[in-house]
Amino acid sequence: MQSDSISLDAVVRAELPFIRRRLRALFPPQLDLDDLEQQVLLNVHRNLHSYRGEGPLRAWLDRITVRVGFKHARRVRARAEREQPLSGDLQDAAPRPISEAYFTSCLVEQLLAGLSPEQRRAVVLHHVLGFELAEIASDQGVPTETARSRLRVGMRKLRSRARYRERLDQSLQPIF
Repeated sequence: MQSDSISLDAVVRAELPFIRRRLRALFPPQLDLDDLEQQVLLNVHRNLHSYRGEGPLRAWLDRITVRVGFKHARRVRARAEREQPLSGDLQDAAPRPISEAYFTSCLVEQLLAGLSPEQRRAVVLHHVLGFELAEIASDQGVPTETARSRLRVGMRKLRSRARYRERLDQSLQPIF
């Protein structure tokens, strides 16, 4: 049993570049990704006994990486909000330019708002967090085909709304 744990630990260490890439893809550098990586590895090491080998190790590692990362990001955001001064002279603050990423995230939120909660959750779980259909079905407590249908219908609605939004934006552009 001890040798299995040691060999699994070696395999996890071999997957360390994957964990690093995943963290860097999901989270901004200001989150101190080295500390976050250590938290992920500690969590993986603590939970090695729970890996049953029924699915790919990389998927198991990915789930832990994403969950630990989002938990860390929420903690950092909450700490920053607590440390923000409650009052201050806003006139001294320089206006910050609004990035295109902000507008994109607002657009995605608007598009997702047009879906039912079940469809929205299925789409986010699959396309943002990379869950498989069986995992989505398990998360929502429905059969796999129901999860597949929610995902398919949700994506169809998103595409339709995005095309409509694009046509609307093009029709509102000034002609010069």
